[in-house]
This record gives sequence, C-alpha cells and structure tokens, in this order.
Amino acid sequence: MNQVICAECRATVPQSETTYSPQGALLCGRCSQAHAAHAQVERARDAAAHQAALGRGIGDIVNLISVEAKAGSLHREIAEARHTAVQPQSTTVACFRCRTVVPRGATTLSLEGEPMCSACNAAYDPVAERKRIEGSLFLGFLWGFFLSVIGIGLVYALNRKPAEKKGAVVGAAIAFGLFYFIVVPILTASKR
Repeated sequence: MNQVICAECRATVPQSETTYSPQGALLCGRCSQAHAAHAQVERARDAAAHQAALGRGIGDIVNLISVEAKAGSLHREIAEARHTAVQPQSTTVACFRCRTVVPRGATTLSLEGEPMCSACNAAYDPVAERKRIEGSLFLGFLWGFFLSVIGIGLVYALNRKPAEKKGAVVGAAIAFGLFYFIVVPILTASKR
C-alpha cells in the first residue's frame, strides 16, 4: 500500500485515504474534515454579517456579535480536535444489559445507543424501551388537563420525559377549550 504524508499534520496515511486541499496539497481524512468544518463556520459567519448589513434592527447586530464569538470558539475547537491523537477503540465491548464482554462487531445498538450482545438483542423489546425513554403521554395529559398552566410548569420544572411534556400541553389546551367553549357560555347564559 502506498503511504503518503499529510501536508497539514505530517501524519503518514495510505494514499487511498487522502484528499486534495484547495491549494493542491494531500490531506489526511481528519485535516480534510477540518478544512470543510472551517469553511462551514465561515459560511455561517458570512450569513450573519450579511443579515446585519441589511440593517433590520439591533437584534441582527447582537446576533452578529454572538456568531463572531461562536465562530472563533468553533475554529479553536476544530483546530484542537484535528491535532489530538486518535484514541484506539477496544475490539471488545461489554453488553449494557448483561455485562457480557463480546466482540464489537457482534453487537447491535439499543435505542439509547448502548451496545447489546446478540442474546440480549433477541429478547429486546424496542416498543417498551421507547415508552420507557419517552414517558407516558396520558400522564402528561392528566397534568395539563387538571392543573392547566401550573401543570405545564410543573412538568417542565420537574424535567419530566418528552411525551409527558407534550401531553401536558395538549391536556391544558383541551381543558382551556372546554372551559372557554362550554363552561363560559353556560355561566353567561345563567346570569341573564
């Protein structure tokens, strides 16, 4: 296999894993990705500057300042990531359910992104796992229906699961609709 040296980081890599920079120098995969990431950050910076130049308000100027700060930090992060050494991965991994050590290639990932062995994968129920991760829409509905805005606030303050947050909003909306379109007309009719 033909080995070449990256023009940026001076790493020796197979020629098949290299790309050319805009200046025509050979780059390894990491340096090539860093160049692309830098270009993407600059496109975001240019878009914010263009928006601020249109002069629509103080919000655009504040946005430009925050984008400039974020772009600078992103450029530093990209440079640091490019110059850090690649950490070799182990060829084996422990199953997150049964803790059996298995080869990395013989695993599948759960909905949470954790590795599972083939035996645990056979008994794995993705529907139950999704319900455990997302929470109960009905429970959130009850929070919102009976406690209205207070219920929504409690669900978010207690950092409940996503389906419960959605259910609380839906429950509060339905409770408000019932109150506004049924209870209020009945009360106004009874006062006449």
